[in-house]
Amino acid sequence: GALFILCAGLGFIPEATGFGRAVLTVLGILFFVPGAILLFRAIREKYPKAKILFMTNYNRWPSKNALGLSDIDYVDAMLEICALSYGFAINPYVGQNYGAGRMDRIRSGMKSATVLALATSLVIAAIMFLFGRPITMLFISGKNPAEALIAGKTAYHYLCVMASCLPVLYALYLLLSALQGLGDTIRPMISGFLELGMRICVAVTVAVTGYANGIFGAEVAAWIGATVYLFIHYRKFINQCSQ
Repeated sequence: GALFILCAGLGFIPEATGFGRAVLTVLGILFFVPGAILLFRAIREKYPKAKILFMTNYNRWPSKNALGLSDIDYVDAMLEICALSYGFAINPYVGQNYGAGRMDRIRSGMKSATVLALATSLVIAAIMFLFGRPITMLFISGKNPAEALIAGKTAYHYLCVMASCLPVLYALYLLLSALQGLGDTIRPMISGFLELGMRICVAVTVAVTGYANGIFGAEVAAWIGATVYLFIHYRKFINQCSQ
């Protein structure tokens, strides 16, 4: 398979502060992130088996990397592996039973999948709480032990925040895939924009207030907002089909 290495960065643009940082944050999320997603999807459609490696200057700045936010992305990918698997499994199950008119089986299947997914997320969360610090340190290295220690501490803090809301993420994947299996692709798309909006709100709040640890809540806020939205529409859809 092909390997694509995508590089992006802000070049030599000086770091902004205060309101300027908030503006750059919003512009980056509004334009850079959607553009990167569209590029990823285009590559995936043309080369389904391709491997994509994304690099930014952020990962080459030791002083910035001391926050540990880039290192936690590797652990975050491990947290979502099972969630993706449950989503892939529930999608065809719901679609096939919806086509057969078996709403009862969809309900029972979703209940079983929810119990299994939540149990899995709790086990993974417990492992992260207990062994998250040494796991995050596997992805952190540096010539300065003090900086590595700070990065590991911050990464573990971020990991604990995400792990505490891991059941929400697993429920999100189930609801997203279930609605797609029911033929509803609009609500899942809207939930993506909702997640984007939640992240923007948190990022702007952090940039304006200067409360750096608040950025840890961006992912969690996006999960909660999208999950609530999808759950409401999933229940409406199921109730309408049962009448």
